[in-house]
Amino acid sequence: MIILIFIVNILPNSQALIQFWQKKSDKGNGTIQDWLVVCYTKGEDDYIKSNNAFEGYVWYAVYIQKWNSDNPDYQFEYCNLTIEQSTANTNNSKVYSANYTDADADIINAQYFVQLYDRSCVTAYTRCKYEISANHSGLDIPVNLNFVTPSWECKACQFYEWSLIEGDVIKAQKIGNNVVQVSNYIKKLFLLNFEIWLALFWIFLILMIFASIGIIFLLIYWLYIFMKRWIR
Repeated sequence: MIILIFIVNILPNSQALIQFWQKKSDKGNGTIQDWLVVCYTKGEDDYIKSNNAFEGYVWYAVYIQKWNSDNPDYQFEYCNLTIEQSTANTNNSKVYSANYTDADADIINAQYFVQLYDRSCVTAYTRCKYEISANHSGLDIPVNLNFVTPSWECKACQFYEWSLIEGDVIKAQKIGNNVVQVSNYIKKLFLLNFEIWLALFWIFLILMIFASIGIIFLLIYWLYIFMKRWIR
């Protein structure tokens, strides 16, 4: 059983509160469930203005085909994905539900957009049934779940993304500098080789000139000898 609970204060002076729970459990009879809950509480100094909603999306991936091919001893029959939302005055209401089997194509990157108002929650859970009817709590399921908050609704996420972008920029600058250095080296190497080949070309050209002159003199000398013998 895996339980993950964390509470994030988005800004040091903010009263906005995001709570996140995620848990995986064996329900018995070859059924394993993984669920997550995200709740939002609005404060007086909330960075989200007026009555605007806290926006995010449930990210999920379903890959029963790949899982079954990689784990022939534990074949999953199906997985059900359900997403529910609730507010302060209402119970959970189902907003999305789907069943997946190994006959369906694997889903690598899917998103379900949600809006959370004050004291509202979103719940996403998957129930997967595999063929062997026995408890197996350590068995992973072929579904990944997560809740993603866009940067414009999560300052901490935004700072993190900025740090990643800054790291990418620094890395790109280093790569650019290396490319320039390599280009300069190749350029210098090319110019050096060009100068060497140019010098060899001129040497070859001069040798050809001398060789041509030598051949002309030899032809003249041979013609002189031939004419001298012919006159005799």
